[in-house]
Amino acid sequence: MAYQYYYPKTLRNISYAVLNMFKDIGIKKYDASGTAIQDLAVPLSFNQPEKSAMWIAQNHYFDKVGTEVGQRSYVQLPRMALMWDGLSYNADRVYGSNEYREWLASSLEISGPDAQTIVVDAQPTPYDIGYTLAIRTDSMDYMSQILENILPYFNPNRTIRVKEFSFFNIERELNVKLTGVTPVVTADLSESDRRQVSCDIGLNVEAFMYRPFSHESIIKVIHSKYYTIEDGTTL
Repeated sequence: MAYQYYYPKTLRNISYAVLNMFKDIGIKKYDASGTAIQDLAVPLSFNQPEKSAMWIAQNHYFDKVGTEVGQRSYVQLPRMALMWDGLSYNADRVYGSNEYREWLASSLEISGPDAQTIVVDAQPTPYDIGYTLAIRTDSMDYMSQILENILPYFNPNRTIRVKEFSFFNIERELNVKLTGVTPVVTADLSESDRRQVSCDIGLNVEAFMYRPFSHESIIKVIHSKYYTIEDGTTL
């Protein structure tokens, strides 16, 4: 089988859609009397939450004689980070594996000579995509606010709509299931450590992987011939 480059950007688009679910989460800072005094947006990134901490540590150090160089700084808290955990084939969601779908290219976002064709596509292959949403705060109150803006909306699923192909005006609804909430408790802290309240939320997206499609010609004209036999019957 000859190698054929094919990249429908499925994983990338699904990751963007999952990030979009948590992009507008914010919390409030309260004073001792319980009055809200500040609104805080919770930053969201697609990487490991500790990556920013490693980068900041490189800008601050002590030289050979113990002189402090650079300005000591800390990772901004609260913050969230989405991490991709892996893929697994899901045989329970297989249907019509040898069936094909067909669309008129003119009904899709396709132009040029391919617009006068039929797009033929095999049924996609079901895969589950695992993600972890890591939440890091410096107080239990901030953590509670973030969790209470996420957990009630998973009962136990939410759905996201993702285009099957970037040039198709066809979307598919994908189930996003919350698989678990794991608090990360640090028992011992040194004098230089900063207090951190952590929690990891497991997510599973019921997604599909797509095989290459093809363009088939449209039948525009059918030529037929009729014959008349001696008794007047037309064939």
